Amino acid sequence: MTFFCRRPNKQLVKEFESLLEEDTERFVKLSVPLVLGHLIRMTCKRAGPPGSEESIKCWTTFASSYVEKYMDRYNSKFGHYFSCFCAGL
Repeated sequence: MTFFCRRPNKQLVKEFESLLEEDTERFVKLSVPLVLGHLIRMTCKRAGPPGSEESIKCWTTFASSYVEKYMDRYNSKFGHYFSCFCAGL
């Protein structure tokens, strides 16, 4: 579904992130990290032309906060599901 979103935004990313915290089926737990990584990447790609101030700000503040957050989870005891998310970024 979200792979066909034309204009992803930060609010959609935050809403989708809440699915990671819910107790859902195995398929959802495996697919949400991949889709979330895609949404974050597309949100920053659509923020502005590459190298523009808006694009750089998105990558350095918005996307990097998710990278740090989920790399910490990946390195901790949470396990395999979060490694899928990190691979998606």
